[in-house]
Amino acid sequence: MARTADLSDIKNRVLWRASLPLTTTRIDTAAGGELETWIQEAAAELWEIIVQHFGDDYFFKEDAGATASGVRYVALPTDHYKTIAVWWKPSGATTSLLLDTFPADEEFDREATPYWSSTMVPRYRERESNLYFEPTPDAVYRPVIQYVPTMPVIDSTTNPFPGVMGWDEWIVTKCARWALEKDQVDATHLERELTRQTDRILRSAPRRNIHRKHHIRRTKQARWRTSGSYVRSR
Repeated sequence: MARTADLSDIKNRVLWRASLPLTTTRIDTAAGGELETWIQEAAAELWEIIVQHFGDDYFFKEDAGATASGVRYVALPTDHYKTIAVWWKPSGATTSLLLDTFPADEEFDREATPYWSSTMVPRYRERESNLYFEPTPDAVYRPVIQYVPTMPVIDSTTNPFPGVMGWDEWIVTKCARWALEKDQVDATHLERELTRQTDRILRSAPRRNIHRKHHIRRTKQARWRTSGSYVRSR
């Protein structure tokens, strides 16, 4: 059974770590109060650390959209944080769309194939809460977006925090330090413990698949072709 930590559990552990009684009045422990706010902030910070270093190894979702003819964009999922990939199946085979890295004012052959087809790979770009395509879809297509979601709000029922190998203790330690600092108590020992836990996470998290060797991923976008003419990529 996977380890998870719900809101009530984390609150109790924070108070224990800070040597405060469950009935303390030194901080607001009520629902929606100060302690719960700290927990959500600390959890979001830990989520960000994991996402920035290990991307979709731990947080991954997939959503299928539907374009409309003549409409250049589809809405991103409401919990979208970072895009991993966008793909579609023009003729049964999966094709990854290319990230549009061209400035809006750069001239290149956009009219060579002004529609989606199996011979031209469409491009995409995120803008605000939408996913824009180039060229504009000329029919109903169903692109699939794979993405890293935002961190859900932790609660005590449907959204516990995924406490992988005790990583949720990072949240507990962070909030306990804030509690002691508010009470003007020396929290140096918790700062040291937080540093130790951060180092542990950064050492252990990359090996999600113990057989996969570490390597530098390709970071330069390949050239792509539209109707026989190549367009340079940046």
